[in-house]
This record gives sequence, structure tokens and C-alpha cells, in this order.
Amino acid sequence: MTQVVAHVDELLEIDPQDARHLFWEEMKRIFYAMREVQLEDLDEEMMNEFMAAMDGVSNVLYQIEKRRKGREAKIEKLPNV
Repeated sequence: MTQVVAHVDELLEIDPQDARHLFWEEMKRIFYAMREVQLEDLDEEMMNEFMAAMDGVSNVLYQIEKRRKGREAKIEKLPNV
């Protein structure tokens, strides 16, 4: 988690107008919320709402992963100089 906070701070120092720091802020918020949620907080309605929201988040994370792997594959194909 310390790395996430440091990364957010870095992004803000580079360009305060760059909204990418919001990704890390929200991920941090999810991390801390996971530590606080208790079993009795999760009824069926809440779980349905959570799973619907997580479908979208999972899709975005998958797209990010695919994009990163594509960049890494291009770098590996570059000739060694």
C-alpha cells in the first residue's frame, strides 16, 4: 500500500491536472474498505450490487493488463543494440 501512496504522490507532482492518480486513489480506497467490511455487512442485495460493479472493474483491469502485455511484447521484439 505504501507503494500506491508513493505512486499517487509522484503522479500529482508530475502533473496535478493528470487524472490518472484517481485510479490509484480508488484502488487504495477499495483496499482499505476490504479490511473494514465484516460478514454481516454483506447481504444478498449488497453482494448483487458489488458483483455488478466489479464486473466493470474487472473488465477495465483486464484491458489494462492486455495493453501492458502488448507493450512488453513490442519491447521484447526490438533488436538489441
